[in-house]
This record gives sequence, structure tokens and C-alpha cells, in this order.
Amino acid sequence: MTKLLLAWALIALLTVFLAYKIMAPTPRAPADVTTFSLSSVQIAIEEKYETVDHISADELTNFDSGDVLIFDTRPQEEFAVSHIQNAVQIDPDISAEAFLQIYEKQAAGKTLVFYCSVGMRSSILAARVASGIDAPVYNLRGGLFGWHNEQRPLVSADGVSATDAVHPYDETWGKLIVRRDKLSYD
Repeated sequence: MTKLLLAWALIALLTVFLAYKIMAPTPRAPADVTTFSLSSVQIAIEEKYETVDHISADELTNFDSGDVLIFDTRPQEEFAVSHIQNAVQIDPDISAEAFLQIYEKQAAGKTLVFYCSVGMRSSILAARVASGIDAPVYNLRGGLFGWHNEQRPLVSADGVSATDAVHPYDETWGKLIVRRDKLSYD
């Protein structure tokens, strides 16, 4: 019983420490950015994954759709609620080798853009893939939450039907979504 309590206490401390490391203001952040916001999260992500190139939603939409492959690194249940049109749902834990085996031919001559809810999971995968592929690799700044907050188009599970719904990941991360009436877990 004591070991179990110690294990839970350690998990709680580790969770608080990781949340602090991700959310703590960074030297690049304005002095007043101390609140939990999509901007502060993005600053922390870009600081942590400085080897990853980040692209804005505007920059992504400027690409010809035939020149870019978009990968959604969220789990299938989040992807099914909504995603960017033509995005391919991919396991964020896929190895660089497995990714190349599956997507190298499709990626030839294209730009690769990865996204998740806010950019953390996709930055991890973008960093892993970038080192092994001869193609431009980007992470979508602000992730799907930023895309949704800018009221950009999303599609539902069928990949065609427009939707305004977005999966919030959980209650805490859902606070980063401006139109909270559009949150959906289904």
C-alpha cells in the first residue's frame, strides 16, 4: 500500500513538473505571457523543438494542394471528430524508418506538414521524420486548435462533410479553443 501511494505521489509530482516545463514563460515570450494560452503553448513548443520548422495556417494555405502532404498525428477518435481536408491520420509514435517505408514515394517532391491539437505531438514526429527524409518538413503552428480558432475549414470523419466541431483532447486543453460551443468528444 505504501509503495502504491509513493508511486502515485511520484506521478503527481512528475505531472506538475512537466506541465510547468511546457507552460513556463520563456525568454522569447513577452513578459506578460504567464497565462495558459495557445500563444504561450506555441512559444514553449518552438523553444523545446527549435530544430523543427513551424509554418502558419496562412503559409499552409498558400501551398498548391498537390505540393503538400498533411499528417494529423492525433488518435483516430480525435481525427474522426474533425480534421483538415486531405490530412492523413498517422500514429505519432511511428518510427522514422516505418514512416519512410510507407510514405517516402508519396513524399517525393512534396512538402510535409504535421499537426496535432496544439503542436506538441506533431513537433516530436516532425523532428523524428525530418532527419531521415529529403523533403521540407514543417509543424503547423497552433495545431488544429489554432486552425479552428481562425475559423478555417474542417471536415468530419468522411473527409468531405464540413464541420465546426473539434475534439478538445481534454477539459484543460479544450480551454485553448475559442468557440467552446463547438467542442465534441464524438
